[in-house]
Amino acid sequence: MCGILGAENVFVMGALRTMILIFTAAAALSCCAATNNLESAITSFPRISAWEFRPDEAVLSANTLIEAGKDAACRALETSIKTKREWRFAHTGFDDKLSQDEGESNRKVCHLCRLIFTPTNSGEFLRAPRLGGSSTMPYESLKPPNWPDMPFAIVNGVPYSMTFGYALQGMPERAESYLAYCQTNGNFRTKTFPKPTFLTASNALNQLFGSAAWKALKWKDQGLGWSYTFDEDYAKTGLRKQIENMANQTVRHTAANPSAQETSQSSSSTGP
Repeated sequence: MCGILGAENVFVMGALRTMILIFTAAAALSCCAATNNLESAITSFPRISAWEFRPDEAVLSANTLIEAGKDAACRALETSIKTKREWRFAHTGFDDKLSQDEGESNRKVCHLCRLIFTPTNSGEFLRAPRLGGSSTMPYESLKPPNWPDMPFAIVNGVPYSMTFGYALQGMPERAESYLAYCQTNGNFRTKTFPKPTFLTASNALNQLFGSAAWKALKWKDQGLGWSYTFDEDYAKTGLRKQIENMANQTVRHTAANPSAQETSQSSSSTGP
C-alpha cells in the first residue's frame, strides 16, 4: 500500500513540475513576443522627412508602445538605444559620434517620445528634440502655442511631419537624454491615437491648411543674424504626399528629386 501511495506521490509531483515548466516557458515566450513587438514598433517608425513620412505607420508604432504601458515602452526605447550604441562601440571603439544607422535610430526614438508623451498641463509645452533646425519650413514661426507638437502637427489625432529634414552643426541630442526629459516633464499617453484613414487624414490636413496657425506662418522672415525665404506651395506638396504614402505599399517620391529640391530651398536661408 505504501509503495502504491509513494508511486502516486511521485507521479503527482512529476506532473506538477511539468505543469510549472510549461507555464514558465509560456510566460517566457509571451514576454519575448511582447519585447519583439515593441522592438519592431520602434524600428518600423517612418522617417521624419515630409516626403517619406506616413501618419498611419507613425500611429501604429506609437499605439503599440502606448498599449504596452509606460514602464515597458520606456524599457524598450532604452534598450533600442543601448543596443545600437553597444554594437557601434564593439565594432569601432568610439563612443563620441553617432553612426548613420545609429543616428536614424536616435531620431526614431526621439520622435516616438514626442508622440507618446504629453505636457503635464495645458499651460506648458514639451520642447521638440534638439536634432537640428527645420529645413524648408519657417522655423521661427513654428513655435508654441500655435505649434505645440513640433516636429509634428497633430490634427484630430493625425500626426503630420512638419520637417523636410534637419540642418545641424554639431551633435544631435541623444535619444536617452530626450527620453529622460519627457519622463521628467511630461505624462505618458494612456489613450491611443485613432487609426487614420485616407479620408480622415485628408480632412485633417485641409483643416490644418485653413487654420489660423498656418495662415500666421511667415514664409519670408529675418532677424538678427538670420533670414530665410521658403516656398509655401512646396511645403503643402510635401504634406499632401504624406497622405499619398498611406495608400502605397512602397513609399515613392512624386518629385523628380525631392532631396535636391530641399537643398535648393534650404540654400536660400541662413540662420542657426
